[in-house]
Amino acid sequence: MVWNHRIAMILLECIMLSCSYGCMRNQRKSQISSENIATKKVADSMKNMENERKLFLTKSGFKFPSTQDFQSKIKQIFGYDIKEKTSDIIEVELNPLIDDEPNSLIIYRKDRFVDLNIHSEVYDDKLYLLAFNNYLFYGKKSDFAYMQKDLYHIYELVQDFGYWDDNLKSFIFKKMKANEDNDTWFSIFFGRIGINGKWKLRRNIFRQYCIESDNCQTMFIPFLEEILTKPYKTKYEGNLDEDVAYILELISKKELKKEQTPGVIGIISNTYSKNPELLNRFKKKNYYGYENLKFYSQYYEDEIQENDK
Repeated sequence: MVWNHRIAMILLECIMLSCSYGCMRNQRKSQISSENIATKKVADSMKNMENERKLFLTKSGFKFPSTQDFQSKIKQIFGYDIKEKTSDIIEVELNPLIDDEPNSLIIYRKDRFVDLNIHSEVYDDKLYLLAFNNYLFYGKKSDFAYMQKDLYHIYELVQDFGYWDDNLKSFIFKKMKANEDNDTWFSIFFGRIGINGKWKLRRNIFRQYCIESDNCQTMFIPFLEEILTKPYKTKYEGNLDEDVAYILELISKKELKKEQTPGVIGIISNTYSKNPELLNRFKKKNYYGYENLKFYSQYYEDEIQENDK
């Protein structure tokens, strides 16, 4: 029976994607899929699945949050105001900056819980469903520990929605320090905060990592180079120059604390040599008020002029 329901859910997703995927991917901001269910049969299967999973949560002692707490947490975690919708079943789908397979979660508004991504390998693990909801609404460490049996949903919260708390911070920073050379971290530092946020540097995460890591420049310089090239350079939704200046300033401060002045000069010189237009744009903005960036940019410029003599 479980697999019949799951098959129906996948069919529903295919139907909904066939109607909306193409046009949604061309829009800059994320959308909430709100189309009516294509057929009564699929709708019934969805309702059966909802009832079955709600019953399990109830029998497992899950404390369904109050309507107010539910609305507040959904907005905090996913950046979505559920009060604006009347549908009982809401598919939350993130529109990525770079096209890829869509990711989605199901929010059951009336029953006040969140279902797992239908493609998740732990979708049929109901204890994972319980741990996931306990963590979302109550932040229980024991449930966060259970979620680590499959890391997909942990990374999904940060990479796709920009959600960040102490548990996620400790877990992800530990992973980063153990393996700095991992492309996965790019989408931790860059992305949206909330489903309709702009795709840009998540300054809060970058700042914390720079404070706690001895070698934040080792990981971050390749990321800096990446956002300054296509497609990110042309699709960046925040203030790219200001974020680049912010990154260089924080890395400079970190290096100077270690008395690594040559390292600061090298990082800034390398950035300008690959992106010579940056220097003039920074000068026009007075380096966004960043004193270290201004000082070492002027040093770089003086060196260039001296070498040209």
